[in-house]
Amino acid sequence: MTAQQLTPPQGCTTRPNLTRLNARVDLALGGLLLGTGFSAYLDTTIHIALASALLVGVGVHLALHGRWIAATARRRHQAPWATQRKALLGLLLLLILMPLVLSGAVVALIYAPSVSVFHTRSFYLFAGLALLHLALSWRWIAARLRRRESSSVGHNGQLT
Repeated sequence: MTAQQLTPPQGCTTRPNLTRLNARVDLALGGLLLGTGFSAYLDTTIHIALASALLVGVGVHLALHGRWIAATARRRHQAPWATQRKALLGLLLLLILMPLVLSGAVVALIYAPSVSVFHTRSFYLFAGLALLHLALSWRWIAARLRRRESSSVGHNGQLT
């Protein structure tokens, strides 16, 4: 008995392109991070909305990289130093994000000047480490962009 393989309709794929989705999520995260930082000085409601969206985006980002995180955690002592460094930076980002979110909730619910200072400094630290995270991943990002650029050119050299 052989299994019959179904073919998807024209234009549909059976599996989403996770690289493209990951690039879009990362781009959105960068915009949300910038927007959250700027909106803190402009409007509290927008700041809270962007910060909430940023938190959801971080969750999606972690879910998209779940296999890498699990594999790195399993082989943390055998992994190359560059991989260990990225994993430690990711863990540090997550550990800084938790008090950042909690202090943001405290500031949003009851204004507390000392918490507000902590929240602001935590954000600057988080943003700086996020930029470092991006800088350490530049080769991966460049490879994905090159692959995307080469796949967007059709047979006759025209963009698809």
